[in-house]
Amino acid sequence: MIRTVTVNLGILGAAFLYWLVLEYLYARNFELYYPYEILLELSFLLFVLLSFNHNFKTLPIPAGRARLFAAVLISILLSVLFLVIIFFFGIDLHILVGCLLFPQYAARMTGT
Repeated sequence: MIRTVTVNLGILGAAFLYWLVLEYLYARNFELYYPYEILLELSFLLFVLLSFNHNFKTLPIPAGRARLFAAVLISILLSVLFLVIIFFFGIDLHILVGCLLFPQYAARMTGT
C-alpha cells in the first residue's frame, strides 16, 4: 500500500513539473497560448489515467467492482488535490516561473 501511495505522489509531482514546464514555455512566448492550454488539459487527463491504470493493476483488492471503485476513487482524489493546489497556489507558481525567467527581478522581489 505504501508503494501505491508513493507512486501516486510521484505521478502528482510529475504533473506539477509538467505544469511548470508548460507555464515556462507559455511565459517565453505569449502568442502560443492556445496549444499550451490544450497540452495542459491533455496532460492532466494523462496523469489521471496513469494513476488509474497503476491503481487498478496494483491494489490488493480482488478483481471486480470494488477494485474499479477504489482505483477511480484514488484517481479522483489525486485530481482534486492537483486542482486545489493549483487553485490556491497557482499565482505563487506563476511567480516562481517569472523568477526562473528573470532572476534579476527575483533578487529585487526577495530583497537580497
